[in-house]
Amino acid sequence: EVIQQDIRAALMLPCPITVYTRNVKTFISALLPTSMAQFLPHAAIQSIVETVEGHVRKILDEAKG
Repeated sequence: EVIQQDIRAALMLPCPITVYTRNVKTFISALLPTSMAQFLPHAAIQSIVETVEGHVRKILDEAKG
């Protein structure tokens, strides 16, 4: 749906999730989809990216255990 609004959004998909270890501690980071809406304000994708971000946050929370 986002790509249909503005093809340039494809440059930011999929939302990257990174898992890494530093000093024996594990970190999970992600580029949240709502940041995409800031780069493409004319595309009217806010509600879509908020929904996707909810799914991403759920994945991150489950990964944290």
